[in-house]
Amino acid sequence: MKIESTVTTSELNLAAYLLAKDYQLVSLDRTNPKRIRFIFNEIPSEEIDSFWRNGNVGVSDFSKAQDDLKRRIFADVY
Repeated sequence: MKIESTVTTSELNLAAYLLAKDYQLVSLDRTNPKRIRFIFNEIPSEEIDSFWRNGNVGVSDFSKAQDDLKRRIFADVY
């Protein structure tokens, strides 16, 4: 199993999936204000592949993770 030291994505759904799977969100990269990037630590590459192959996560966990990410995005804007 290969573990990536950091994973960066601008895909909200992938970020929500990883957060729902209890991976650590390290920070948000706001270099491009039109495209926020989510930075995670230590994600197995198989986990990312699993997401793209319809990985399983509970609906309520996914929804909570999305809400959490949106709060983090907009908390620093206003």
